[in-house]
Amino acid sequence: MSTLQVSDIKTDGGTQARAGLNELVVADYMEAMQGGVVFPAIVVFQDAEGYWLADGFHRTEATRRLGSSTILAEVREGGRQDAILYACGANQAHGLRRSRDDKRAAARLAIATFPEWSSRKLAEAVGVSHTFIDGLRDGKVSSAVMREALETMKNATEIIAGGNVASDEDLELVTQADELIKEAIELQAKELKDETLPTAHWAEQKRVGEKAVAQARAYALMCECELGRMLNQRDALGASFAP
Repeated sequence: MSTLQVSDIKTDGGTQARAGLNELVVADYMEAMQGGVVFPAIVVFQDAEGYWLADGFHRTEATRRLGSSTILAEVREGGRQDAILYACGANQAHGLRRSRDDKRAAARLAIATFPEWSSRKLAEAVGVSHTFIDGLRDGKVSSAVMREALETMKNATEIIAGGNVASDEDLELVTQADELIKEAIELQAKELKDETLPTAHWAEQKRVGEKAVAQARAYALMCECELGRMLNQRDALGASFAP
């Protein structure tokens, strides 16, 4: 571990894989730091150009705002691309949970930085599905979200078909599918209204998009019904064991 000058760390070098800083998190970190909490070291990659921040943007910003001049860092050998690759996969299992916007930002950054990579390789690096990467490469956010939603729905359907008592993980998966589908519907509806989208096949894309929205709405209704059934089933099971 090394102690680095905050001013020496490149935070604006295009290695941020999130959609942006969460001000509430920065404020929470500042309060915790003032209370004596010692945070894990940030991760930077060092080359001839300096230190590229890969993980720890919120920690670094909180430290800077508190007026501290130094921060604990894990220094790795490598440059900007190495930092981007690390950043795109960071926070999958630790730190502030990535939002959907964060996942999209990381995926777009990875696609732009490693355009020659396959969708599966990019998906593995970012921690999303390869269909999500395919959707973003198609150029439409709704396409990416719809693909991710339908893939999640496949897994949720297996749970629904099983008819077993739902675990917390099952409920989370079906809820995620429901939320993704609703988001995809909203995005698709906005894009269908935009007839300025650059495409030689606008009419066909609109027809396919409208069909996908109708299918997604049906899926969303099924998700809502199954969530209700799962929760009622769990409540009834809990009541049967109540003293």
